[in-house]
Formats: sequence, C-alpha cells, structure tokens
Amino acid sequence: MTIARQFARGALSALLAFAFVLGWTPWAAAQQPPARERKNLVYGELIGAGAGATINYERMVTSRISLRVGGGEGGDPNLHDLTTMGAPDYPDPLAFVAASNIVLAGQRHQLTAGVGVLLLHVRFHYFDEPAPATLFGEVGYRYRSTSGFLFRATLSYFLRDLARNPSGLAPGVSLGWSF
Repeated sequence: MTIARQFARGALSALLAFAFVLGWTPWAAAQQPPARERKNLVYGELIGAGAGATINYERMVTSRISLRVGGGEGGDPNLHDLTTMGAPDYPDPLAFVAASNIVLAGQRHQLTAGVGVLLLHVRFHYFDEPAPATLFGEVGYRYRSTSGFLFRATLSYFLRDLARNPSGLAPGVSLGWSF
C-alpha cells in the first residue's frame, strides 16, 4: 500500500470516528426534534377552507410550518345561502384544498395563520368543468392533546368575486387525529 492510500484510509477512519463522537454530544441531540412530536395531522373539516365537508392531511415540515392538502364535497364560498348544498337542482362541486400554515404560538393550544387555494370542480346535468381557483387566508385555533386528539376552529377569508360577496368569510370546525 502506498503512503497516500494509508493516509487517506487513516483520515477517513478519523473522520468517521469524529462524526460518531459528535453525533453523541448534547449539541447534536439538541438539534433533533422531540421524539414524541406528532408531525402528521388527519382531520375532517366542516365549512372552513373547503366551503363544505373535506378530509385533510397536514404535515408539519418544521416545528412551526405545515403543508396541507384535502378534498371532499365543497360549496361555493361566495354564496350567502349555504342551505342550497345538497339540493337536487344545485351542483355540489368537488373541492380540493392546498395550503401552508404557520403556528404563531403554543404547544398544545396553538394559534395558526395560513394561506392557500381552493379548487372546485363543478358537476351538473349539462356541464362538468373546473371553477376558477379561489385564494384564501385563514386564522384559527388548534388543540392537540397528548394522546393525539385534534380540534380546530378556523375563520377563512376568500379572495374571489368580492363584488358579489364582500365578506367572503367562512367559519370552520375540524376534528381529527395527530400522529
């Protein structure tokens, strides 16, 4: 073996030993998220961002930021009368929600804010087409128990067709599980 190879092998061994020892230090342990932190949330939401009934999956990508996707039967966030949902002559659109949220404060009792997009696909007797995308902002309260139970209460503000419905507000309530 040449001296260069011996040196490279020794340097590699020293580097691996250093990395192993460094991995056991308190500094490295402090950089890791808590072992019991629940990063996945699955919940059903009534009204809220989907303007109907949706099933959602949310993933905490950091300790404060999450990404959300969901789908279900939605309504038009710009209608004042949500009692028409489910009527035989009213189209119940498919709703798809994508959003990003930030946890503003709290561990178990959390204040959240976020932005996202609501995509509706309207199915009716004589047409089957997507509706324009609706941007929304959302603020809310979220309770996450130590056992995994999840409760959310939100207020979503839709940014589309403000001339027809200036308020654009939809309250939402969610129940689910975090794991």
